[in-house]
Parts: sequence; structure tokens; C-alpha cells
Amino acid sequence: MKEISTALEGKTLYIAGGTGFVGKALIHFLNSLSWHKAPTVIVSSRGIKAISFEGPLRVLHHQADLKTADLSGYHIDYFIHAATSTDDEGNDIHYLASVTEGTKSILDQCAKMKVSGFLYISSGAVYGINTREKARITEDFPTVGDSAYGKSKIAGEKRCREFFQSTSIPTTIARCFTFSGPDIDINRPYALTSFLRQALRNEKITILGTGLATRSYMDQRDLAKWLLLLLLKNKSFECINVGSPEPVSILELAHKISSLFNAPAPEIRRNVSERENYYVPSVDIATEKYGLSLDISLEESLARMIDRYRKTTIPSKPT
Repeated sequence: MKEISTALEGKTLYIAGGTGFVGKALIHFLNSLSWHKAPTVIVSSRGIKAISFEGPLRVLHHQADLKTADLSGYHIDYFIHAATSTDDEGNDIHYLASVTEGTKSILDQCAKMKVSGFLYISSGAVYGINTREKARITEDFPTVGDSAYGKSKIAGEKRCREFFQSTSIPTTIARCFTFSGPDIDINRPYALTSFLRQALRNEKITILGTGLATRSYMDQRDLAKWLLLLLLKNKSFECINVGSPEPVSILELAHKISSLFNAPAPEIRRNVSERENYYVPSVDIATEKYGLSLDISLEESLARMIDRYRKTTIPSKPT
């Protein structure tokens, strides 16, 4: 991606929450590019995690909490805020309030530093549960945030809008949906990782629910490419959906994974209720205005995940 490498040659990119899935996806993608003078990437996390990234990038670790992070020692060209957890902490109201406060602190420092661009990793969770039949979610859907996590993202987006209005620094809100790729922790409580764990243990895949809830899956390489191009291309303030527009029901996903293992058909257990959320984005703004496209199929992405996970220790079956 010449457009990305040319724009970021010799620059400094700060990724808050950079040891999470989004941060890893970005760094692995950047390390795959050809560089004349590779950028410096500052990776922050609350607890310093010794993650080694092989490649041409100069990766620095900054142990910092968003509320107290001091950026004065750095010259930062671009800032990516990817610091909110989507698992257990995503339901912790006190933690989420802390992140929102930290977002303001970071934005204040970025304003003084006059960064060239700011990217906030938001979520499709801002739209709440979508029960409209087969209706892809567009950016003009109401942001209702029917979860603590969704509400925190709405609050963060508001901070970012105020930041742009007071500074005119290009500010991009990436409303991210559902993803696949080898940097997703196999122990996460997602349908995708649950099915892969079962298949790797040679167990029949079990669906708790109807299997009709629908998602879409964007590979982490496409995710990283889209985020970086949006950061570099957007010159104002914009909220943009990031994800695949191709719907996949939970049942279809289970069948895809079973077929990759030549395993028996999945089993549906309807004893657990399931909200049939149609969680699929419209990405017309990204594709038509910014010229973005998807290069990696779900099947290819799943194959890479399986290859990576087979090289790790698969958790034993819970007792």
C-alpha cells in the first residue's frame, strides 16, 4: 500500500490501547509494508505487556492510563485511540466512565500538539440492537447505545466532535463491527472463537440459540488498511462504518467452520434465548467516498486463524 507508506514515512504514530486486537492488527499490517524510512509507533497500555513485533517499524512501549498519560515527551503526528476493551470491562460502568474522562485528557494534549489527524475507534454498538429485517446499518441510524459499552462510545464520539469543532484537526470516528484474524484471542467469548475452539478440540460445534442472529466478518488486514487510509484521507470530521457488508448468520458461520474441519454438522440447542440482531454495516461511505475495498474473504481469514491457533495450546473442554 504505497499510499500509506508514503504518507507515514518517518512519522510518529501513537496507538492508545495498542496491545489489543486493533493495535496488533495495525502494527502487523504496517510491518508488512515496504519502507524507505519506517515510522515510529508508540504503543500504550495500562499494564506494560511485553509484545515483540518483528519488522521494520520502531515500536516503543508507553505504560500509561488514559486519564494520567503524559504525551509531552513525544512528538506525535497521528493518534489512534483504540483503548476500550470489548469483553468484561466493556460492561464495567466505572471503567468506561474512566475511559471517557481519559479521552478528553488525550484530546486536550493532541490539540496542544497539533497532531495531523486523530482516529477514534468506536463501535457499531452505538446503534444498539438492530431488529430491522435484513437492513444494513447506515451511519444515519440513531445512536441509542443500549449497553454501557455503546453509551461510552457515544460519549467518546461527542468528545471527538467537540475536539474537531475547537481545533479543525481532521477527526475520524471508525464505527467498527465484527472481525476475524489470527490476532483475535481464541479465549474470547465470541461465537467465532467458541466455534473454533470446539472444532480444534474435535468436538461438534454447538449453537446456543436459533442461529439466526447475523454478523459480518472483516479480516484484520482489511481492518488495518481501512483504518489507516481513513486516518490519512479524511480532512474534516466524519463517522464511518468499518466492517464487511456481507451478512453471515451464526448458523452459516458454524457450517463454514465445520466444513473446514470436515466435521459433522453443527448442533442447535434452542434452550438459550437469543436476540436476533442483524449486525451488518452499510459501508457505502467508505467504499464510494474513500475508495476502500475488501481484499480478504472470510474463508481465507478463517484458514489463517486455524493455522495460527493450531500452533498454540487449545484450551481443554470446560468441566
